[in-house]
Amino acid sequence: MKDKEFIKNKGLYFGIYLSIFPFFYFLFDNNLSLNIFKLVFWVLWIIGVFYLLYIFGREYRNNYNLFNFKQVFTLLYKISLRGLLILFVIEIILWKGLFEERYISLQTSLMQPSLNGIESIKSELKKDSANKIIGVVEYQEKLEKLEKYKTDINDQWKDGVKISYFIKILIGRLFLFIFINLILAFFLRKKIVI
Repeated sequence: MKDKEFIKNKGLYFGIYLSIFPFFYFLFDNNLSLNIFKLVFWVLWIIGVFYLLYIFGREYRNNYNLFNFKQVFTLLYKISLRGLLILFVIEIILWKGLFEERYISLQTSLMQPSLNGIESIKSELKKDSANKIIGVVEYQEKLEKLEKYKTDINDQWKDGVKISYFIKILIGRLFLFIFINLILAFFLRKKIVI
């Protein structure tokens, strides 16, 4: 029972930490650069995730004599899962329920550099085709792929934010946390001395 209580409490704390970032996301306007986005929402996020999970695992490890790799991984993954489920619910409430238009606007502005890059690549392809560096068929194929990518980006938010979008993100995060927890479990396990 003590284990379940520990996992429940730490999962709640972890979920609260993860939920700070969706709120923080709305502090930025549509001029948010991709570099600042990556710095704030990836680097700070990953540092905090590793730190919190390490602290939780170490706290639990200090209470037990036997704490092998499997136990550490299971504990950390259960805490992570609870935290990610809290984040999942918060994101749906914020981004689907309350501020859908604002979220779409921010996501669209983040994709603008990609759209500008597509236009730049298209002009380079046109130059290469004019200078006979690439053939007409290859030029058309590449142009079609670029147009399809551009259309996919523009149509991504046409129907609003869908619940399936959040489910895809959750699944991706669950796989990411498998690797994060494997790394942390390696460092947190207690070596058994015979």
